[in-house]
Amino acid sequence: MGNWTGGSGAFVIRDTSHLPAAGPLLYIVDCIQDRSGHNGRPCTNCSPAKTMTLLKADLLATDFAQPPSLGAEIVQRLEAEIILLRREPGSRIGEEEVSARYGVSRSPVREALRALESDGLVARSPRRGGIVTPLSLENLDAICTCRVPLEGLAAANVAAAAEAATLSALQDTIDRMEAAHQRHDAEAAFWANAALTDVLHNNCGNPVLRRLLDSVNKQALRYRYYAYRETTDIIAASIADNREMLAAIRRADPDAARMVTEQLVRKSWQLTHDHLAARLARPKVVDKAADEA
Repeated sequence: MGNWTGGSGAFVIRDTSHLPAAGPLLYIVDCIQDRSGHNGRPCTNCSPAKTMTLLKADLLATDFAQPPSLGAEIVQRLEAEIILLRREPGSRIGEEEVSARYGVSRSPVREALRALESDGLVARSPRRGGIVTPLSLENLDAICTCRVPLEGLAAANVAAAAEAATLSALQDTIDRMEAAHQRHDAEAAFWANAALTDVLHNNCGNPVLRRLLDSVNKQALRYRYYAYRETTDIIAASIADNREMLAAIRRADPDAARMVTEQLVRKSWQLTHDHLAARLARPKVVDKAADEA
């Protein structure tokens, strides 16, 4: 655990021991509510699972001498809000609102929106900020079509050369998924599952594959969280399938690890597709007051 101060206040780092130092995602606990409610200090009362934000790959767990730019900080906060669906798909992200909320000028906000646009999380609108990209079946299918072979290859590569530390990290994330599921904490189970895929990606031994996975994963996380929030079936299935995947990795069986991983991604894809299709088929309730505003 450690502390560092960025351009908009203090952060508290927690629970990074299970992550490789140069992982693509470093988990940081910081309250993503209105900071004025906590007098500019990290919130110690909010649930850590509900206040996680994400840091970019180039910020290592051991290198906080140079804090990120204001734009990078805003990216981290907005990313977390979008992934956790606290900013609804299709909702507007106004430059003025974000500037006021975090006490920054519009320049870093625009920088953040450009980065989120490149990750496929935001569609920018001239002089209006950005729009959170909608969840759609077409986008889900496009993402998962890529994830199936890429995740399978990563698991196979890990199985071919897994070290004890990697096996321990994978076991730890699965155990945390199980514990979160037992206490009916879908959000904590989601973050544990996200940490598991990070371990696989970080140890796949192929930097090109890792970059591809990192790019796809940014968009996939929203759909993965949506599924975890909507149904416990996917959490239980994920725990069982990931235990089977880990068993194949322990046996140093790349073919089995690939097959199990591809099957679990397909299963998650189908469950998410079914729930999202049902949601999109429901009549949309229009908030007349919000629409007029």
